[in-house]
Amino acid sequence: MNAFAKRYFTWIALIYLAFSLFSYLENKTKIFLFLGFALIFFAAFAYGLHSKNKNLTIVSILLALAALAANISADISFLHSKSIAEKYRDVHKISGYVREVSADRDFMNELIVKVEGVDEEEASFDIILVTEFDSELSRGDFFEATVTVIPMAEYSKLEYLRNANEYKYPVIAVIENEDDLGLTEGGFRLSVGLASLNSKLSARLRVGLGKGAGELASALLLGNRDLLSDSVLRDFRRAGIYHMLALSGLHVAILMGIFELILKKLLISKRVRVIILAILSAFYIALTGFLLSTCRAMLMLWAVYISYLVGRSRDAMTSLFAVVCIIVVIDPASVLDIGLQLSFLSTFGVIASSMIGAHVPFIKNKRKDDTVLIKAARGAVSLLLTSLCVFVSTLPAIAIYFGEVSLATFISNIVAGFLCEAFMVLALVFLVFSRLTVIAAPVGVVAQLLASALTGCAELFSDIPKIMLSLSYPFALILVFTLFGASVVMFGIKLPKKWLLAVPIICFALLFAANVCIFSFSRSDKVTAEYIIGDSIVLSSNDGVYICDISDGGASNFYSAIDLAKANCFTEIDGIILTHYHSDHQRAIDKVSDNFKISRVLAPVPVTLDEWYILDGVARALEDEDVELYLYNPFEELDVLSGKLAVTPRAYGVGGSHPSLALSYAYKDSRITFASPPYFSTYLEEKGNFAKYVSECDVLIVGTHGRKHSESFDLFSTLKKGCEVLISDLATLELSDFEKYIDTRRIILGAEYKKYELK
Repeated sequence: MNAFAKRYFTWIALIYLAFSLFSYLENKTKIFLFLGFALIFFAAFAYGLHSKNKNLTIVSILLALAALAANISADISFLHSKSIAEKYRDVHKISGYVREVSADRDFMNELIVKVEGVDEEEASFDIILVTEFDSELSRGDFFEATVTVIPMAEYSKLEYLRNANEYKYPVIAVIENEDDLGLTEGGFRLSVGLASLNSKLSARLRVGLGKGAGELASALLLGNRDLLSDSVLRDFRRAGIYHMLALSGLHVAILMGIFELILKKLLISKRVRVIILAILSAFYIALTGFLLSTCRAMLMLWAVYISYLVGRSRDAMTSLFAVVCIIVVIDPASVLDIGLQLSFLSTFGVIASSMIGAHVPFIKNKRKDDTVLIKAARGAVSLLLTSLCVFVSTLPAIAIYFGEVSLATFISNIVAGFLCEAFMVLALVFLVFSRLTVIAAPVGVVAQLLASALTGCAELFSDIPKIMLSLSYPFALILVFTLFGASVVMFGIKLPKKWLLAVPIICFALLFAANVCIFSFSRSDKVTAEYIIGDSIVLSSNDGVYICDISDGGASNFYSAIDLAKANCFTEIDGIILTHYHSDHQRAIDKVSDNFKISRVLAPVPVTLDEWYILDGVARALEDEDVELYLYNPFEELDVLSGKLAVTPRAYGVGGSHPSLALSYAYKDSRITFASPPYFSTYLEEKGNFAKYVSECDVLIVGTHGRKHSESFDLFSTLKKGCEVLISDLATLELSDFEKYIDTRRIILGAEYKKYELK
């Protein structure tokens, strides 16, 4: 097998795509890559001239021209985006309509909108609109708003949004107040009309099939993934079948296959069928909002149709690269689109699996007398091969963007794949015949059962402990790209022995396992405490990770701690320890549990009606999740990661809603203590208990939660020699208040983050 032999256009398209992507890298990295490839092109050109190989000479020239064209195109696109950012920065009044709802949260919405006017002047460009409240905007809505336009690179609240869209959407429009947004009447727009039709069809599915099945059908058929609950999205992600919820070639192929079968039964000639299917596919892509992944699928489908009409054979590999190259030529920034990247890589994996399968005797040697068992085994092997190839091909993108991968992906994709296809077929039949109760009713019942089976399958795999494998281990990215590169090379060259194709997979598995074991062993005998100023203390060891909340209860604070845990190679949260009650805790816990696997939530026994009310909200947020809720008493020593954690009673100031907090964690001979300033005051009744935690601690963190000042710092005099004192916020304290109690050489001032190892 020599997959890339004589596919010259494929090489040209590959170089164009690669250099389009390289153009958005940092300058230093880009220069080194460009110089490296320039040397390769020059060497190939020189060798072609020396050996009088015209093909090699011409191809090397074309590759160099493709690289140059890609770089120029990307630079022009970036300069255009930069000019928009410079022109519209500041507060403006904009008008336009919503093209797509990226995220719909109860505290923030992210939308992609088409701007048609700025400050009563005509304009035409796309922008990301963020409402810092729960807006009612949906696809196709016309609006006017007073917004603050901020360069994407400076928008700090949603880092993932900034990183993914900095070049495609150079600026972001933010609406802070609901009064600054208003709906308007707009004229007819084809895209708006299609968006409205999409919404009506989606509503019909939700009403006819019920909330759960209807939302799932709307996501799979119409691309409205934002309707699905966060818990469903989490289960699909942890099960390794999240890609089924994103419209791609799979969904287009299934739908067009259904329509082709119907047209065939109507005895319509194949040539006419091809033309009708091409029109239907274009309409479907427009109906779902021209997603790049579905556009890629449609263009590849058109390549099949055109090849049939002109009577020419089609090469799948060349078609794939050509189609993606066309998309990037039209919109250079689309090369950064995660959906397009995953769609391209997964399709590459499918094509690779079919080419490899053609050389596997058990798969290709089909016989008429094969038993049902043999046919089933052959189909299972073929599906496993496809799943493996798709896994390897998409692994680099998954490692970069998500940092973790599901170990269930090989099995879950086989099981869920059948359920997904069957459900899509029935959901489409229901949608078409929804007005005919005699057909829609029984079809709807079966569709609901399939939807329950599909979500149940996702939930089953999601609930398996440690099912997610972190890709944040040291050298993980190097190993991932080594695996990908070795697999592509071995796929693309002619091998005398086909079994050698398994070598990269085996080597990667062994190297990665060794890498994980070495990393785990290096931290096996210690607990790490990491302090994020004002937000949390993260305790971790090989036994797991716990988050001690000392924030105002907002979801973003929990996410910052979880991101820290994920960076330390944890894919699940063993426990969240609430030290106090705040009105935002209910919503935050609900959001966090819907997005991450959490085993335990530990909370203090409430002492006021308000605290009981907040606890009730937390309990209701966890009632549908497999999460243990434990209530602890003041000074109760909690078993946390082979150590003991004690939390003191909350101390409220006059007129304050944020209590002063104190907690202490002991592991072996080490102790770390956190406390707000008032806990050092002599008037506190708990001083006797708290004094022990101060005098015995190796690390003392003077935090910021609650009141900012203390009447005295006499407990500092009891600190043992060598104790490190971290004062997180200089604005909360005056050194003159306590410098007489402590050697200032042991004080760390103004630290935003600190990591300690307890031994």
